[in-house]
Amino acid sequence: MAEVFHIEALIGWAVYLIIMVLIGIWSGRFVKKLEDFTVAGRRTGAFLVGLSHGAGSMSGFMFVGLPGYAYTEGAFAFWYEAGDAGGGFWNFTFLGRRMRTLAAKLGAVTPVDLLSKRFPSNATSAVGGLITAIFCWVYLLAQIIAAGKMAQLLLGVPYQWGVIVGGIVVLLYVALGGLLAVMLTNVMQALIMFIGAVVGLVVGFSLVGGLGGLTDKLMAINPTILSVWGTNNMYYGQYGEILGSLLIYMIGYIGLPHIVIFHMSAKSVKTITNSIVVNVIWAVIFTYACVFLGLFAIVLLPGLSDPELAAATFFYTFTNPWLAGFLLAAVYAAIMSTADTLSLTSASAIINDLYVRYVNPKLDDRTRMRWTRTLVFVIGLIAIAVALIPGGSVFTAVVSAFGVLGCAFITTNLSAVYWKRATSAGALASMIGGAATAALWDPSGLRALTAVHPFFAGLIVSVVLMVVVSLITKPLPPEIQSLVDASKKHFISASVDKRIERSSSVETRVVASNISKIFSASHLAELTSIPISLGTTN
Repeated sequence: MAEVFHIEALIGWAVYLIIMVLIGIWSGRFVKKLEDFTVAGRRTGAFLVGLSHGAGSMSGFMFVGLPGYAYTEGAFAFWYEAGDAGGGFWNFTFLGRRMRTLAAKLGAVTPVDLLSKRFPSNATSAVGGLITAIFCWVYLLAQIIAAGKMAQLLLGVPYQWGVIVGGIVVLLYVALGGLLAVMLTNVMQALIMFIGAVVGLVVGFSLVGGLGGLTDKLMAINPTILSVWGTNNMYYGQYGEILGSLLIYMIGYIGLPHIVIFHMSAKSVKTITNSIVVNVIWAVIFTYACVFLGLFAIVLLPGLSDPELAAATFFYTFTNPWLAGFLLAAVYAAIMSTADTLSLTSASAIINDLYVRYVNPKLDDRTRMRWTRTLVFVIGLIAIAVALIPGGSVFTAVVSAFGVLGCAFITTNLSAVYWKRATSAGALASMIGGAATAALWDPSGLRALTAVHPFFAGLIVSVVLMVVVSLITKPLPPEIQSLVDASKKHFISASVDKRIERSSSVETRVVASNISKIFSASHLAELTSIPISLGTTN
């Protein structure tokens, strides 16, 4: 297949990669300080935020892992998809607006930075930063593996070349333009992904005779393919597995540092509200299409040696060469739109949440930004080096990293903006317990023993620990508890309460003292002159 369409696919791939780098170069013009690099200056519009959330959250998993899972597990994949389709809605609705308000009030530049100020404790920042850095890196590794697999099949190049070229391009535009480059490229990638999935849906249904034809053909192959319990009823009666499969993406995004950072970048709370519409329309259509690609492949491409290549093989087998080249770009867009956010989030966690807080609190913004850029390359190059060893599973790596991050931060993020009684000790226990349970549940044999999904188990542990430990430990000072009320007020104060400054870390005081400057009238006027606020936000 790759030999037939090699030239067309190579041209499409090369053009796409060049455009991504050019966007990074252009975005770099607007990066003047740390806040510009890490949260895009808090000036992005609804279209940018909504589609960035979609593209950044729905990674190479959507064109690689999910169709491959549908190919082997049948309709059971719709449990994952149903949660994924609504994940953005729940994230924006329950967390987005409050997090945007609180992050701006505290001058937080990363999600863990916000938590360390809401739950003042050295351990909160250390544990949160380590979990973010490590598991965002694992997630990044999965994307680079997916890039290598796609290039191998669709371009006819060695797996290792796909890993190296795809990975280097991501690192280039992230290091050049920061979160703004990430979000601008994500919008383009989201549109390409959407078109690619819809084209695949139309082509697939035309080949199998519509939904009725697909159903009949799948029933003829194996009636259990369409069972809610999975092919051969593998998960029959395992309600814990089903609930975990549904919830991991339905509420999991609330805990992903590389996704909730988009809340912090929005230029207003109304931006978050408008982003919901953009995100949900895009996500519902896109996610359903990706599952159907795997079901089409069961009928049209039996006996695939690697199920995770089901969607890519479908595109190359049943579309013309130039369209296949475009669809390759769609697959790469899904991969790169998540890889870019992950590399930036992991680097930001190491520099801002660990190094600055514990080693050099007086490090100036310009140096922090330069070091973060450098670390983007270091982290990415390590992931590329590990990914050069073939054989990794995109589905397994994504679900594992996603589950650990979600169980570490869902409860803490929500408690930070909803529950005054939550304490630093409760947040720490919740992060450690939730992450450890999600990571160890399967390897320890508890998943097989209990038939409970690791994400569901980790979520329960994180909630219980947050509540119990918070209630048995000393409440935080009233000025810290008042931040919950502050998050409800959807406006940005020109000044930060001095009591909050005294109760928070040294870094908090330094950043907070500059909030009035950051949001001064003259500075806002300067920001609004930059033509990057895509979508209506006022």
